[in-house]
Amino acid sequence: MIAIVSTGEGIAGLLKKLVPLVAALTVFASSAAAEIKPFCSGLITRDGLPPASMPFIDSIVVMVNWNDLESFANQFSGKGWQEIEHARTLGKKIRLRVMAGVHAPYFVKAIGNVRTADLNRGVKLNCVSSGVAVWNEHDKTGGFIPLFWRDDVLDRYEMLMKEIALRYEDAPEIVEVVDTACMTLYAEPFYRAHADRDSNKRLWDAGLTFEKDKAAHERAIRIHDKYFKKTRTSLAVNPWDIIDGSPTHHSNSFTPTYEFAQWARALMGERLVLQNNGTGVDAGCRGGTPSSQHFCYLAWVKGPKGFQTRTAQRLGGEAGLWKTIDTALGMGANFIELPQGFQQYSIERLKEYDRLLETR
Repeated sequence: MIAIVSTGEGIAGLLKKLVPLVAALTVFASSAAAEIKPFCSGLITRDGLPPASMPFIDSIVVMVNWNDLESFANQFSGKGWQEIEHARTLGKKIRLRVMAGVHAPYFVKAIGNVRTADLNRGVKLNCVSSGVAVWNEHDKTGGFIPLFWRDDVLDRYEMLMKEIALRYEDAPEIVEVVDTACMTLYAEPFYRAHADRDSNKRLWDAGLTFEKDKAAHERAIRIHDKYFKKTRTSLAVNPWDIIDGSPTHHSNSFTPTYEFAQWARALMGERLVLQNNGTGVDAGCRGGTPSSQHFCYLAWVKGPKGFQTRTAQRLGGEAGLWKTIDTALGMGANFIELPQGFQQYSIERLKEYDRLLETR
């Protein structure tokens, strides 16, 4: 403690003693003001509330589409805000997942004046529309995405994140906001169209390169770092779909994702929550290194971290879910996003898994 009783040294001496005290109080106030919210932990639902029989599940995902928040430029009045506000009344920790990519507003997709179609796919992609037509062969689904790597598109994403921060940075229920700025079809922003040559060629022809892709990811993280000092940012890590000038216009590697995630963690620290969104019974590190394989990285990197499971069908039902959770626990998970249909499984076993995850 600094004594501030004058002993004859005069006003100048008194002020000299006050300076470090004021500085200390300022640091304390700044630290308190920027206290980070808790992350979503334990078991998490991603398809609505847990049933009343599972009150131990205290974290949920609220997923809304960008075009349901901002249908027209600077008009943040869509129905998605009501969904978020309702969720805030439920007494749960919320991971807010705003879906960009195919779910971006039309006016965002129109930036750059690129109009494409995929005449080899379903009705949704047969028509010419603004944005780049992207198809996922694995799930037989597709849509039109904005030119997310352009500065003027990222400007729009920044304005959306600014609006979300204005509303929810001080809301204790909204503890995480997912980084989806560079996503295409899913909230897994390092995936593009996998090995679908036609989609990758359209992305290449529209101007996407790895350098632009990386720069867009970096700006997205800086946007989250700028606006969310208390609210955490969640990022799904996968091998990076690299769009290039080769005949297939595509290669795939986890190494650049590793380098990017390490950079982002150095910038944001524990405010950056890491996860994988496609975890199943075959998950886990299989002889790779943290820089070469995403499950090896997640097993090695410190938390907060966790996993979203595959669908119940792809897990093989209840037995597959238990095996997947056991594997995730072995990788140091702090949370697991449950598949649709988990409500029919053993409550007691789910409760025990939630307890194990919560104690990490």
